[in-house]
Amino acid sequence: MQLAYLFGADAAPVTCLGRPDTQICPRNQATTYREPLRQMTEETLNGEAIDRLFALIEERRTADPDESYTAKLFSRGRSKILQKTGEEAVETIIAAMADDPAEVAKESADLIYHLLVLWSETGVRPHDVYAELARREGTSGLEEKKGRNGNAD
Repeated sequence: MQLAYLFGADAAPVTCLGRPDTQICPRNQATTYREPLRQMTEETLNGEAIDRLFALIEERRTADPDESYTAKLFSRGRSKILQKTGEEAVETIIAAMADDPAEVAKESADLIYHLLVLWSETGVRPHDVYAELARREGTSGLEEKKGRNGNAD
């Protein structure tokens, strides 16, 4: 069985087992997509996936909320986006506590999607985060944290 990473019509990443065109999802739920799915190959499984997903989120931002989960999130406002991001963070932590790497990966994908929605809502672009990561690269985490708040806890 082939593992494929796909984006559904609502821009949320979906991990499917089987041939990508069969649209069989992890929980064996039939899923209807409103546009063709794009298979994520080994060559495209990199940081550029974040940029592609962010662009799709930006595109969906003004879509019909009845047709797009992303548009629905935006239409419900920042509080709902914050709530969903927090929920996904907690679900990722629970999966890690259960020592289930596959579930951690799935929940992490959900968390990253919701974090990107939050970035879009707050005017943060992926390159803003990349620049901050680059600024911190080569700096001790303890030193970087101490510089922000005066301690390294």
